[in-house]
Amino acid sequence: MLYYLYWGKAKPAEGGDHCHLLPYHSLDVAAVGWLLLAPEHPLTRRLADELDMSPTNLRRFFVFLLGLHDVGKFSRTFQGLAQPEGVVLVPPIKRLAYTERHDRLGAVLWQSHWMEWWQDGALGRAGELPPRRERRQLAETLRALLAPMFGHHGQPVDAGGLELSEFFKRDDSASDSEAARAFIADWAALIEPDWPVDKMVSQAWREAFLAVSWTVAGWATLSDWLGSNRDHFTYCQEEMPLADYWPIALDRAERALEETGFTQPPEPVPYAGLANWFDGQSITPDPRTCGDKPSLGSGLPSSPCRSPHLRG
Repeated sequence: MLYYLYWGKAKPAEGGDHCHLLPYHSLDVAAVGWLLLAPEHPLTRRLADELDMSPTNLRRFFVFLLGLHDVGKFSRTFQGLAQPEGVVLVPPIKRLAYTERHDRLGAVLWQSHWMEWWQDGALGRAGELPPRRERRQLAETLRALLAPMFGHHGQPVDAGGLELSEFFKRDDSASDSEAARAFIADWAALIEPDWPVDKMVSQAWREAFLAVSWTVAGWATLSDWLGSNRDHFTYCQEEMPLADYWPIALDRAERALEETGFTQPPEPVPYAGLANWFDGQSITPDPRTCGDKPSLGSGLPSSPCRSPHLRG
């Protein structure tokens, strides 16, 4: 498969593999997200309730999307940042400069190809594209859903006016876009997402998602942070089917969550005030800015003083 020609991490430890292949890193992060969204967890149940989905379907759908978080790394501009030894990878193209971050490049790739991938089955059992009017709603919802995944470094990204051809190339070794498509298709076949298309063409459902989007963004960012830890996710540059690597990733993710304390439910602590944050000065929260909840669809969470998101 072409996607084994791309690295995802390339800061090796002594005595190990020189890089971690991009499909494996993608599954590492997805594995962390999979365990964090276990159907019995309060977070999963709350998101499922807000989005009118079963916890099981929500988990598969969002974890599939999370697995796409680093597809921007299929860009040859990113691949030129390192040339790991001891493994066959796509060669760098010297005239290309890495002028845009890989997170934004993921949005560029998605925006350019999602409709083609939907129609040719690369996205799994998504079904036929809806009629043109509903298709516009679908496109807007997809942009909202993928924003937390591509923005996994903590900042929203947008494809803007960037041209795909400036960053994703084709040569005798591989086509970057085709390699990304092959990975997405195999990942979809493995995780089997159930696309809630009837909901995705609804503006009301999109607004419901935007209301919890900061929670989803936190989940995606935490998953990437833990899934990028080389101490838990050892580099692997050996080719194997994604179905064989997935249980390896899940086992490593479980150990990562255990060792970082995320397998334990959060314990509430008494409110101790804000003085420690401000050099001992007494701080009184302003009731005018503490308690109001943004309107549905604003994309902003409730005030930290009331938000259940931040209380676990």
